[in-house]
Amino acid sequence: MIKQMKTKQIPILCGTIDCLITLLLTFVFAALLGHWPWEVITKIKGYLLFSLLISLIAGHRGFINAQRGMIGDSRLVQPVKEGFIIGFFPIPIIHGYGILQEALAGPESPWPSIGYSPISEWLKYIFYTFCLSIVCGMIGAIYGLFLSRINRVILKKIESTR
Repeated sequence: MIKQMKTKQIPILCGTIDCLITLLLTFVFAALLGHWPWEVITKIKGYLLFSLLISLIAGHRGFINAQRGMIGDSRLVQPVKEGFIIGFFPIPIIHGYGILQEALAGPESPWPSIGYSPISEWLKYIFYTFCLSIVCGMIGAIYGLFLSRINRVILKKIESTR
């Protein structure tokens, strides 16, 4: 079967494997938090949507990474950089959206509010958000490297059987 694989099918295989690995890991993470996969599918719709979105992004990046690997571009910098960006940017966006909602709701909020909090609170909050974003970016970079290595192993296995 591997010998009969066409060149266009190999990136699809890598992207699908990356997607399934990511989906499986999100369900393992939910299980570590005490939720069974069936409970996640039926009751926690937001987590399921988040899991599917992250899995599709990982699958797409795996597809692109496999295409790069097939043309001989075997640098690991690109998947690490993309993983860092995908891990880094959701935190400031989510926190910015939350701050905007709370600022529009009124002065009684857990976030530093525009016009109601001293600059020192804002600086602490921005530093906290930046540090959390860096940590999530590093996790994304490591995960991007992990998936890239899996794709490279798949590509080498397919090339060795041809």
